[in-house]
Amino acid sequence: MIETLPHQLLLLELDDETGKSLQKDSLLAHYGVCGAMIAELMWQDRLVPAAADRFVLRSTRPPPPCDSIRLAEERLSETRPYKLQACMGRLRLRPLRRALLAELVDAGALRLEEQRFLVVFRRRRWHPTPDSPEQTYIEHLRAYIRTVEHSQPPGREDLMLSLLRATKLLAVVWTEAELEGLRAAIDARTERAPIGRKVHEAVVAARAAAAAAAAAAS
Repeated sequence: MIETLPHQLLLLELDDETGKSLQKDSLLAHYGVCGAMIAELMWQDRLVPAAADRFVLRSTRPPPPCDSIRLAEERLSETRPYKLQACMGRLRLRPLRRALLAELVDAGALRLEEQRFLVVFRRRRWHPTPDSPEQTYIEHLRAYIRTVEHSQPPGREDLMLSLLRATKLLAVVWTEAELEGLRAAIDARTERAPIGRKVHEAVVAARAAAAAAAAAAS
């Protein structure tokens, strides 16, 4: 299952040449993938509103369709509602990212290149295969922003645009010159998909908490 938002975001985040993440900001990397998973759970009606700005796992949801969704749901609750920022904060990125990458490899979208140094140290890189849908995703987003009508309700494309904007990865899809002419259209669509704003707020809060902790320790 590689059609989920976190799978798509990871494919777009990986550099085709080096097999490494294009995202150099660890907080953006963390909350980008976690935010994409939360958006996917909401889109699949697995995470549902419980109160004002509070969400909870739907108790009658079907079994998780893949390990990555199972891992995410294990960190959430069917009885305790959370704000979206708290939902993202509860996810553990390392096992979640490992599961997502393994699923992409199993689906034939990525090829794992692994090298060992001094027996213990391992370097892993993930490269797109000829069957990778990454370019299809890119072309779809490029066509979408050119043709979407203002009155059209928000869809999965808007969620992805919102996540790419929040994680500063829009340049994976468009050149900087193209983005200059598309800012207004992208802004209009992402305003309808608040997940990117929640990712940004989570990153700002995490940085503030880290700064406060550092100041207290000095």
